[in-house]
Amino acid sequence: VGLAFLGTILLQLIYWHQTTGTWLIGNSYIGGPGFRIASPNFPAVLFLPTKGLFLWQPVLILAGLGLLRAAFVTGDRLSLAGLGNFGIAAYIYAAWWTPPLGGGFGHRGFVDFYLFAALGLAAAFEAVKGTRLRLPFWGALAVLGFINTHRMVQYWKGTVPSAGFETWSEYWATAFLL
Repeated sequence: VGLAFLGTILLQLIYWHQTTGTWLIGNSYIGGPGFRIASPNFPAVLFLPTKGLFLWQPVLILAGLGLLRAAFVTGDRLSLAGLGNFGIAAYIYAAWWTPPLGGGFGHRGFVDFYLFAALGLAAAFEAVKGTRLRLPFWGALAVLGFINTHRMVQYWKGTVPSAGFETWSEYWATAFLL
C-alpha cells in the first residue's frame, strides 16, 4: 500500500513538473491567485448572483434547514457531520481567489455534498409530516424547485451566462425569461 501511495505521488510530481516546470504547485502559483485564508468571501459563495449556492440552487435552503434540525434537535450525528463538511467546504471556496470557481451552472463546488442535501431534505420531510407546516413546506419546495429547474434550463439554452451575473439587475432581468 505504501509503495502504491508513493508511486502515485511520484506520478503526480512528474506530471506537475512536465506541465508547469515546477515540482510542487502550492497556493496556485506564488504571487498569483490562491487562498485568502484571512478574508473569505462567504456572500459570493452562498448568496450573490455571480454563483451563490442558495440563489442558483434554492432547494438547498430547505435541505440546509432539515440538516440543522436533524443535527441540533434530534441529535443526528450524520447530519452534524454533513453540516461540518459543508462548513469546511464553504470556507475553502470562500477563501479561494475566485469563489465562484469559473463557468458552469451555479456553484459547482458543492455537487459532492448533495448526499448531505438529500439527508437534509429527508429530515425536513420527516419534520413536517403530519403537521400544519406540511402544506407550506410542500409549497416552498415546489416554488424553489421550479426556480432551480427554470434557471438550469435557462443555463442550458444560454439565456444566463456560465460565469454567473455581475449584478442583481442582470439577475432579475433574466429571471422570467423562457
